[in-house]
Amino acid sequence: MKKICIIGDSHVGAMKLGWDEISSEYPDVEIVFFAAARSGMRQLTNDGSVLSIKKDLPREKVEQLGGYGSIDIEDFDAILCVGMGLLIHPFVKHQREHLLPGQSTSSRTQHYVSEDAYLESWIEIFEKSPLQHVLNVLGNAKASSVFVSFKPLVSTDVSKKKDKVAKAYIELGKNKKDRDRLWSILHRGIETVLPASATFFPQPEETVLNELLTKSKYSVRSTRLMAPDEEHGIDDHKHMNASYGVAYIRNFLEQFAE
Repeated sequence: MKKICIIGDSHVGAMKLGWDEISSEYPDVEIVFFAAARSGMRQLTNDGSVLSIKKDLPREKVEQLGGYGSIDIEDFDAILCVGMGLLIHPFVKHQREHLLPGQSTSSRTQHYVSEDAYLESWIEIFEKSPLQHVLNVLGNAKASSVFVSFKPLVSTDVSKKKDKVAKAYIELGKNKKDRDRLWSILHRGIETVLPASATFFPQPEETVLNELLTKSKYSVRSTRLMAPDEEHGIDDHKHMNASYGVAYIRNFLEQFAE
């Protein structure tokens, strides 16, 4: 029996719904979900190998799926961290005003900054994220076999919005060279911030469009972690649905079995 613990924020909801659909296909796998909505995982602490949420976190902000008030990481063959940190989205937001040398623009409001400046800004954002805190706690607990997957890429539906971020996504979607440059910087950042004990686990390729966005069908009718019967709504382009969870967990189990 393989035991896996998925730790994360509201994005764990899609994983749990997906696992509910396919768990019967994997009788030799047990998955425990340990999640706190929003930035609740900033309250994660450890006592040796036992992880728990600090008691001063309001109960309504915590959802320990499966009824677990604490977990012992020594009980698991792998720890998978989901969400809690942004991936390429900060770069796309930078593209509204700050371009990389060599990118063309007709806007007088956009300026050029170096690749190192992009990298430093992303690392600064990461260091303030709940994911950084969780990795610190796992390090203190001497966890091994840790896999890290950031928040999903935003849905393609974001391009329907009429703002500068949507425009930046559309422009990057047309230019593979620029996307490749951003991902190259991003991978440098991931290598810099992840501890040696952690392995980056990317979003499944079949869910991604243009290396930039999550296909719309994986986000429609996504539901809330704290209220599984309540949908996020059409303006939420960040949370994914059960179909995404199915694709993600299948992909992870295939890779983990290798």
